[in-house]
Amino acid sequence: METQCIISRDCTSYIKSGDSSFSISLHMDSPFPFSTSLAVASDGDPPTSNIAIVQPNTEERQRTVISLLRSKTPVALLGVTDNLLDFLSYAAQAAHRNHLPLIILGSWRFIPAAAAIKEIISSNCLGNLSSITATPVSSTAANMFRNDLANWLAPDIPIVDDNTLPAYAMRISVIGSAGSTTADFSLDGTSATMNVAILGKSRTRPLPIANPLESELAVLKLYLQSTPKLKRLPLLMTL
Repeated sequence: METQCIISRDCTSYIKSGDSSFSISLHMDSPFPFSTSLAVASDGDPPTSNIAIVQPNTEERQRTVISLLRSKTPVALLGVTDNLLDFLSYAAQAAHRNHLPLIILGSWRFIPAAAAIKEIISSNCLGNLSSITATPVSSTAANMFRNDLANWLAPDIPIVDDNTLPAYAMRISVIGSAGSTTADFSLDGTSATMNVAILGKSRTRPLPIANPLESELAVLKLYLQSTPKLKRLPLLMTL
């Protein structure tokens, strides 16, 4: 399927499929690297968007988010930080009033280490899960993503802080009745390893390095193509 991307002077990009089955508008400071993986730049008039991806770091962008939600356009927010939490709550209320999901991009579920642990858990080789630990984070926004990841990996099991790693690294550990698994990864995405210990045997292996945001956007694109109204988003974080 051919896709085209139209980038205007104010760094708002419009991505539209060749058969007009979906379109995405991007509202951010500058084109992110993922824009090239979603589309090819070309000229043309911006289409009506099926979804908007917004970096809400200015009051004008925040007003744009509310306007889009009021016009029944789903919105995905990129670059959520602590100073945006009040706006995030306000935008979530606006989305709820208009029966829309408010998508928060940047989910840690798409980190390769998280996907590897989820695969181990799904195989049931760890037995009955008893605990999950993760490196604590100082940012409230980052803690939101960390807790979402923990709940996705092991629902109903409270997360416990692991203070054994420096601030620039992350560790996630899941312990079960038959074994355990631990993933260590750097927050800048330059390294990741996973250890699995079952029945007295332990193995550590490196994990592939990948941009989690690109994976997340690929999933969003697939859902947008198959379910234009975005009624179901089980892998994306929503408010």
